[in-house]
Amino acid sequence: MRRRAADRETTAGPAPHAAGAEPAPARAGPIAPEPFGPLSRRIVLALLAVAAAYLVVRLRSLVMLVVLSGLLAYVLAPAVDLVSQLVFRVLRRPIPRWGAILVVFLAAGALLVTAGLLVVPPLVDQVTA
Repeated sequence: MRRRAADRETTAGPAPHAAGAEPAPARAGPIAPEPFGPLSRRIVLALLAVAAAYLVVRLRSLVMLVVLSGLLAYVLAPAVDLVSQLVFRVLRRPIPRWGAILVVFLAAGALLVTAGLLVVPPLVDQVTA
């Protein structure tokens, strides 16, 4: 709710644009006590830390999946950017992000299959010989 300039002058002193205006004195009143002291805050923070640790331990498989998926996204992001730039240079049209991600995952899968085909047969020959 807006007050008129005349009301402001009577409650908070002269208007700030007036010559020689001084700020209104601070009102001295009772200070409300804090609901919690420093010891209570520390106890609550310790309980929250214990609860968070308990949740992490109970949900460690889920936490591990989230961490690994974040790490995978972080590691593969430059490859996805590179694929989208290369496709744009060749086709002169942008490729959707999901398309670049699909290309990177297919290339990674093909690389793993090729590595398996190159490594496993000699390894089997050495074990049976």
